[in-house]
Amino acid sequence: MIPTNVKRPRNVDWKRAAAILYGDWGTSKAYVIGLAFAVAGYASFWLIAAMCVLTALVGLNYMVICRLYPDGGGVYASVRHRSEVISIVGAFLLIADYLVTAAISALSAFQYLGVPHPEKF
Repeated sequence: MIPTNVKRPRNVDWKRAAAILYGDWGTSKAYVIGLAFAVAGYASFWLIAAMCVLTALVGLNYMVICRLYPDGGGVYASVRHRSEVISIVGAFLLIADYLVTAAISALSAFQYLGVPHPEKF
């Protein structure tokens, strides 16, 4: 049984929240734009414009979720009243997203820096 009336301390100011948001949201755009230039060169304007629009939509969704759930929780808080299993799966997928984003960002950084055989790291 998960207690629902527990208040969590809110000690994340806007600077820390912005850093967390950029870690998930900003790094993805950085390597996607780099890949777009690698694949299509300077003819990739529409692809880059589409990625900027999608990134703006993700930012808008972050704002909506933060306003709906000011005490935090995100996907877990939004579906826990429907199904505990779905809420745990959603939280697990969010953690997996952070792990995959970190791995792809690190591999992209090695490639951009010109490290030979970055897959060995």
